[in-house]
Amino acid sequence: MATNATIMYRDKDDDKIYWTYLHWDGYIEHTGKLLCQYYNSYDKAKELISYGFISSLGKRIGEKHNFRDLTDDCTFYHRDRGDEWSTCKYGVADDMRHMLYDCISNSIIYLYDDDRWLYRSIYDAVCKQTARIDGDRVEQIIFVPLESLLRERRIIE
Repeated sequence: MATNATIMYRDKDDDKIYWTYLHWDGYIEHTGKLLCQYYNSYDKAKELISYGFISSLGKRIGEKHNFRDLTDDCTFYHRDRGDEWSTCKYGVADDMRHMLYDCISNSIIYLYDDDRWLYRSIYDAVCKQTARIDGDRVEQIIFVPLESLLRERRIIE
């Protein structure tokens, strides 16, 4: 079974959220680690998302290759499998509220914002925060800094 995720960045010029879908291995030990190690800049995050939907995230964007070949390069649905761009292009949302509504089915989200990666998952206790609203306890899912979480869990040094 695939572990889907959404990868996104907040644009420095228009403040919109640009996002793409990731099909395989969206969990923090794989995707989180790769994003921090190989895509840890605004320009790299922006370039990654510009290719549209991703089948698998690799150490580098790389060149067009056979969709079924397992390499250290990213595998994209449009570039490598030839899917129509209209079915797998990146998305744009005016703000975070609209973005979260658009990708509600993805429980793992990575956001590049303010020169760092942030992480949000409904499955991870570190992202859960309890608040009181009108006297009721409400659980919220929050973004946390990705790199410090990876270090804390000894996924990276």
